[in-house]
This record gives sequence, C-alpha cells and structure tokens, in this order.
Amino acid sequence: MLPSLQYPTYECKILSQEKPIKFRPFTVREEKIMRMGLESGDLTSIVSALKQIISNCVLEPIDADSMAMVDMEILFLNLRARSMGEVGNQFFKCKNEITIVDPTDPEKTILKECKMLIDIPVEFLKIPVINTDRPKDIRLADDLGVKMKYPTFALTQLVTTLEPDDIEVTVVANCIESIYTKDEVFNSKDAKQEELINFVLNLPTDKYELIKDFALNTPRNQLIVNKKCTKCGYDHTITLEGIQDFFE
Repeated sequence: MLPSLQYPTYECKILSQEKPIKFRPFTVREEKIMRMGLESGDLTSIVSALKQIISNCVLEPIDADSMAMVDMEILFLNLRARSMGEVGNQFFKCKNEITIVDPTDPEKTILKECKMLIDIPVEFLKIPVINTDRPKDIRLADDLGVKMKYPTFALTQLVTTLEPDDIEVTVVANCIESIYTKDEVFNSKDAKQEELINFVLNLPTDKYELIKDFALNTPRNQLIVNKKCTKCGYDHTITLEGIQDFFE
C-alpha cells in the first residue's frame, strides 16, 4: 500500500452551535469538485458541490442538509482559507459607461461599457457576518408566537425548484422552527409543508411582515469594498455576499 499524507486539522466556530467544527483542508479531489461546480455556472450545481466538499472535509458526523446556510458559508470560507490561502482575489467587471469615438464615424461619440476587470483582494477569514443580533422569538399575539430558525442548506436547494411566485412564502414557512401558544409548542418538523404554508398565508399582513423580515434578512457573510476603476476612474462600491460571490 502506498503511503498517504497526514493532513493538518483546523477548527471553525459557526453560529448555530457552541462546539467548533473540526475539518481538514481540500485535497485535489475537492478542488476538482469546486471547479466543476463553478464551470456549470448555476446555483444548483454550486450548492451540490459545496455540500460534497463539506461532507468530505469535516472530520465528524454532519448533516449538511439541515445546517444553516450561514454556517455553511462560514465553514466554506474557513475551508478555502486553510486550503488555498487566507487571501484571494475576486474580480468585478466595471459597468460604468464611458464616452468613446464612434468607430464608424470619427466625428461622433458613443457610450460604451468600460468592462475593465477590477481586482478585489479578499481576506477570507476576516469577512464580516451581518444580521447576527436579530431575535428569533417573534410574538404574533398575546397567546401565540413563533420561534424562527435560519434558512438551511436543504431550503436553498428547494428554492431552485420553485416557481418565482412561491419562493417567498416557502422560505418564510421553512424558517419557522416552532409555533407556540400558552399551553403547547408545535414543532415545525412534525408538520407538513402544506400546513406551514397555510399557517403563514393565514397571518395578518403586519404579522407576516415580522416573520418575513427575519427570514429574508438572516445572517450572511458580506464584504463591502470601495474600489476605483484604473481605466475610467469610476468609484465603485462593490458588495460581495453569499456562496456564489465567494465560491470562485
């Protein structure tokens, strides 16, 4: 049997549990999975690749589908930093319109997108996580309330199969962990999807807005960078957030 390399072990603190998660760096196998996800260009393939990478590299039993998406993002950024370097470069195409001479008529000018590639250095272990202080307990009435949870990895996959008009209410319903009254607690995992959606649809508009605000503004990794285009001089404020922006 051929010898094998011993991998270093790292730890990562996520939002949903106190105990850090132990993991090993990428191998060539995981990097290939990541590249294949990138080349596909669609969210479904990227999410599938991320799930496979994390399942391979985490050194303890883990249910990737039930993990909060923000925890997946934090874990992936740590994996990338420990595997490919703590600092990387993302690229943004300048979309500012500049005035140029019309190539078909030198006496006229036209507007054209600059398209200069802007290099953005990213320190993957220092990307802030926003919206971490939002209360999960939301009162809907004196005797009724809900306890919310962050969107899961499985929900991200489910969303890619839905019609646009169904996405919002499905996300909101799936971010309910439990519904409680003075006397009882109803766990959402014991309810059918249709029951949760009907519960949400039957809420008064102002109460629906409360839980929608939580579901659509949950914690996420977000990096805001101010960068000047070296070609046209336009000052950009560039926001990087979510798996697709940091997966490249």
